[in-house]
Amino acid sequence: MIGNELSGVIVPIITPVDDEDRVDGPAFRKVIRYLIDSGVHGLFVGGSAGEGPLLDAKEWTRMVQIAFDENKGAVHLLGGVADTSTRRVKQKIRTLADNGYKNFVLTPTFYITLKSPDEHMRLFAECKEACGDMEMISYNIPSCTNSEIPVEVMREIAKRGWVRYCKESSGNMDYFRRLMSEGGEYGLKVFMGDEPCMAEALLAGAQGIVGV
Repeated sequence: MIGNELSGVIVPIITPVDDEDRVDGPAFRKVIRYLIDSGVHGLFVGGSAGEGPLLDAKEWTRMVQIAFDENKGAVHLLGGVADTSTRRVKQKIRTLADNGYKNFVLTPTFYITLKSPDEHMRLFAECKEACGDMEMISYNIPSCTNSEIPVEVMREIAKRGWVRYCKESSGNMDYFRRLMSEGGEYGLKVFMGDEPCMAEALLAGAQGIVGV
């Protein structure tokens, strides 16, 4: 039985596909079983490593369904909802909820990027309203979104109780330490997602790592 707290090693799973860009179900299940048997604490489906934003809607849904079925509640299961608009993100949140997911990982929308703290707050507010009782996990990865979530936004959404966890993948340790200090005041727990920074982050008190 898994506990309620997210911690430890969470792996962002790759998504094997065939020559037609369809999810390779047997290969995907094999990856999931291998990771669970290896003792990881959680699986992150459809993140940047899993190329979730590149799959069409049908294959993205197949991906989350296969992962949920194969995991069978063995470890915490997180679904990535990265997309180009708030509306598309909210559709993915609803799909995850319909398929039994309890956690989703939210990046800033990309292509037309978020520029101001108010724009970031509006995204988090709309997704929080859409998610029901699901756990919303913030994900800062400016190398992919071209938009850094302001620390003051992270602090505010933690203060409001919208998020308890953040995956930080910028590789900026000054930013990470500010999240730990300012967000930690309101209970925010930070996972390090940038591999070169993982040892330093764990020594600084990170909740865990999310590394390929």
